[in-house]
Amino acid sequence: MKGFEKMKKVLAVLLAATMLFGMASCSSGNEGSSQSGSSTDSAAQSGESTPESSGDVKIKVTTSANSGRPGLEAVVPLFEEETGIGVEAGFADLGTSTFTAELMTQLQAGSAPDIFTAYVGTGTSSPNIGTLAGEGYLMDLSDTEYGKSVIGSAVEDCVSVDGKIYSALFGIQFCCIIYNEDLFEQYDLTPAATWDELIALVGKIREVAPDKIPISFGGGNTSIAMIVASMFACNQPGYTGKEDSFKDSQVWKDGLNMIQELIDAGAYNTSASTDGSNEIVSQMTAGDAFMVIDCSSRYTGIKKADPECPVGISVFPAKDTKDTKIMLWPGTNLNVNANASNPEQCLEFISYVTGSEGSSAWLEAAGGSEISVAQLSDKETWPEHFAQLKSYDKTVTMIPVVTWPSSGSANALGEGVAGMLAGVKSVDDVLSDMDANWGK
Repeated sequence: MKGFEKMKKVLAVLLAATMLFGMASCSSGNEGSSQSGSSTDSAAQSGESTPESSGDVKIKVTTSANSGRPGLEAVVPLFEEETGIGVEAGFADLGTSTFTAELMTQLQAGSAPDIFTAYVGTGTSSPNIGTLAGEGYLMDLSDTEYGKSVIGSAVEDCVSVDGKIYSALFGIQFCCIIYNEDLFEQYDLTPAATWDELIALVGKIREVAPDKIPISFGGGNTSIAMIVASMFACNQPGYTGKEDSFKDSQVWKDGLNMIQELIDAGAYNTSASTDGSNEIVSQMTAGDAFMVIDCSSRYTGIKKADPECPVGISVFPAKDTKDTKIMLWPGTNLNVNANASNPEQCLEFISYVTGSEGSSAWLEAAGGSEISVAQLSDKETWPEHFAQLKSYDKTVTMIPVVTWPSSGSANALGEGVAGMLAGVKSVDDVLSDMDANWGK
């Protein structure tokens, strides 16, 4: 009974937090996924193809159904050929209550995959590594080559809990402006380099193309809303990333006031408070929207929907250009079950996918939405579509929620911004809600 009560308690905490990260990356396009199981058997039942094992299955690996699937399908045959270790690949709807409940049930019963995806950090939504590591479900990767390599890096806070490395993060997304190049050319527009230019750009679009959307916003997906709001906070002059209260924080107040300024300028789609990632992609591919402020997984989502859609990427500007930063969103990651049946083979897989060959194959198959951790410090290796971001390579900063103590404030932020878009929440309301949910 004690074990059952423990599982009930963990499930209650996790399911309460799961509302946030149903996006693809954002988390990279998991909205609308048709697969919520975690094994190749369930994928096969739904008619979806999976990589075949080269022999007896040694390890089971589960990743996200949309954003992670292309990478895992590319890496599995390469890994099997090189090592002779068989892999059973599974795909799940990360960010849904179904996936969270299933994973927690499997972990409690000892039947979870050997390697699985989760959200990194402690303040992200469930399942996140803070909660999973706290319950003893994750293998400590601190002594691996990967674990040692991330100490002191920009991603250390994402993958560590209480000084130990628990997650292998090998993909990072940039938060940016994605814009329709043809529309900008048609109306003789230039991407904004300053905040004043962005406000002026919105006004110009409203003047010359009143039937179109200056900036598409999927605020109905509270994960997207939370990430975008964090971008505004990161660009404030006093931002440290260590803020732990909000109502009296000038950084967060000014950031949310900038969102309100765009709302007042008529920048967003009228359905922004209920739209999600699918609507963003549709508006951009149809030429109905000029821009979207989002993480780079949205670029890939647009390109997958319409490979010919002429989209470019530019920096999201601060009020003062010296404060402009590129906020990072943690992308592709894998975590090893502390009770994996074949731990040595699991660590060999982690070593492969975090190494040069494996990570390159995975990220290339993902369509260019992410770069590797190693590439972060070498802008000359960034894909061409990130060219306009290169001059800001020294400004990169990780989204702050990864170090928040729980997902409560992040949930409140995402819901609050959706409320601002709907006209039912004020900036002060959102900040008060974030304070009230700190640590919950």
